[in-house]
Amino acid sequence: MEAPVGNRAVLRLNNLNSFSSRPEHAWQFGSRVLEADVPAAKIFFRSDLLPGVLPRGEEESLVIGGDFEVTVRSY
Repeated sequence: MEAPVGNRAVLRLNNLNSFSSRPEHAWQFGSRVLEADVPAAKIFFRSDLLPGVLPRGEEESLVIGGDFEVTVRSY
């Protein structure tokens, strides 16, 4: 990750990554959450597209890696 400017940074992710669209779920993993606007072209799979495939409670998206501008949220 590049040195953050305020609460913004550029994060380089490899391969396939898991994102949740539920902030309250993301907070269960620590006191910092990275918020990213992911372009549609980078979304490989969304759990809400095919019923019964994955647990839908997490609202998980699988995203192809690359450079992402993120906002670091902390409490």
